Amino acid sequence: MRAPKRWIIAIERFVDDVAVEAVEKGIIARLNDIVSPVEVTSLASDVVTNIAGESEESRAKRKQLENQLDVLVQGLETCNRFMIRTLQGVTSAAVFDSGSGTFPPDVSLNSPCRESGEVITNDGLEEVEASSNTAHIDGDLPTESEAVPDEESEPVDMGYPSDSC
Repeated sequence: MRAPKRWIIAIERFVDDVAVEAVEKGIIARLNDIVSPVEVTSLASDVVTNIAGESEESRAKRKQLENQLDVLVQGLETCNRFMIRTLQGVTSAAVFDSGSGTFPPDVSLNSPCRESGEVITNDGLEEVEASSNTAHIDGDLPTESEAVPDEESEPVDMGYPSDSC
């Protein structure tokens, strides 16, 4: 035979109330007798460090984890800024605005020149700023595992500069 739901709730509340009363009356009421502010201020610094301090091992581990977190955050930021797209065999890197679903123009890994004609090294990723002249992609692009039908395999002009400067 199961107890009604209201009894279960009442029992849980009673147990919680008893625990709170025991802590408040038993520990908190006598807290001043256990550790007083005057005693804490008179403790030696090495005792305070032992009680509340952080060990060298903990500091080293925390520093290592902070460094790893920084590397992961930088990697995430890089991934969010750059998106490598393969479209009709042409690889290009662009900042993709997921809100509008657009790519900025004039971005290509295949072009060795900037707009000003300055030659750059092509390391595969280049940060670009989005402009108002963006190319829109309508519809879903096929995944790498899907074949592109011949009637859809015409080159797509995304507004990127040509390979010549």
